[in-house]
Amino acid sequence: MTHLINNWQTKKLGEVACCQDGDWILSQNMQKGGDVRLIQLGDIGDGEFLNKTSKYITSSKCRELKCTFLQTGDILLARLGDPIGKSCIVPNLPYRAITAVDCSIIRGNERIVLQRYLLYVINSNLFRLQIAKYITGTTRKRISRKNLEKILVFVPPLPIQQAIVKELDVIRKLQELNNHQTSKLDELHKSLINEEIKSNKYSVAKLSEITKPQEFTNPEKSPNDDYQYVDISAIDSENSAVDLNRIKQFKGKDAPSRARKKIEVGDVLFSTVRPNLKRIAKVDFPTFNSLASTGFAVLRPDSNKVNPDYMGTITCSGIVTDQVLPQVRGAAYPAVSDDDIFNAEIPLPERKKQDEIAEKFTAIQECKKSLIKQGELFKELFESTLNKLMKGELVN
Repeated sequence: MTHLINNWQTKKLGEVACCQDGDWILSQNMQKGGDVRLIQLGDIGDGEFLNKTSKYITSSKCRELKCTFLQTGDILLARLGDPIGKSCIVPNLPYRAITAVDCSIIRGNERIVLQRYLLYVINSNLFRLQIAKYITGTTRKRISRKNLEKILVFVPPLPIQQAIVKELDVIRKLQELNNHQTSKLDELHKSLINEEIKSNKYSVAKLSEITKPQEFTNPEKSPNDDYQYVDISAIDSENSAVDLNRIKQFKGKDAPSRARKKIEVGDVLFSTVRPNLKRIAKVDFPTFNSLASTGFAVLRPDSNKVNPDYMGTITCSGIVTDQVLPQVRGAAYPAVSDDDIFNAEIPLPERKKQDEIAEKFTAIQECKKSLIKQGELFKELFESTLNKLMKGELVN
């Protein structure tokens, strides 16, 4: 036991909390009429309970399997999959619940540690760096309960823990408000899609009829030129955007073999590989010498025939994906062709109406971008504050 800051201590997680793996629940154990909810990885956000999944099991089956029922305040930690270590605290649920084996249940000893303080510790960079040392497996990564219990945590006196929790709760509330506002914008976006686009009140056009031909190039012919490259891993499918941090840079002589399609601002990148994953994005960043993988169909709107913002929004909405999924070929490498995508149809109202619809969607997207940026700032503030608190810098 090592003394850190004044009378702060460091202890193993297993010394301050009970750690228990979730239950092995097979698909045949699931029942629609079950009265016990199965909490899964999809329900665990970054410090937030998401309440996304909806699988159930009966109380009698739980007793038969000797399942552990969750309690309000339990911490759930993802111990399998990616990312390992994401966690949330179980809220006051209106139903009984258990969790699956890919989650761990953590219950702190209330005489030593506050449960909410423990949640914040588990969300700290220091804790996650320790988790990384104990991860095993290649195809499916995991951390065992035994190794989880070895991870060290700072344990200041309870009054200091309360002060830390109070400080971080303020930022967390701001994050939750930001997430709520973002969700409301997503709901408004879906509502407009259903109201304006999926109502079948407009004529349709094939994407090939309103786009320009794709442009190809071989960067190896300019070996000393600088290029930037967007591959499928750079697509943020949740926001239909390119993650700028994942754009690769290279010289022409070092070009990946798939870096062959030219892209410009306003293009829509539509992944032909595993289209069910909806890796679709609008190009909205400076694109000098920018190339995309041949795994994309590059849709370049012809502004004489369609409002580019309108086409981009509609293409990302799911309408095109629904049409191409039946065309998927291959089991190990499921994909569609460029032609499958260019043959898909989208509603095409008169240009004035396109402009009106595009203006609405652009306003929503700009507002969402602002909220996402604000959310990133809140996340940075939370992490920096948490790290400082863990070092005792913000607590007397």
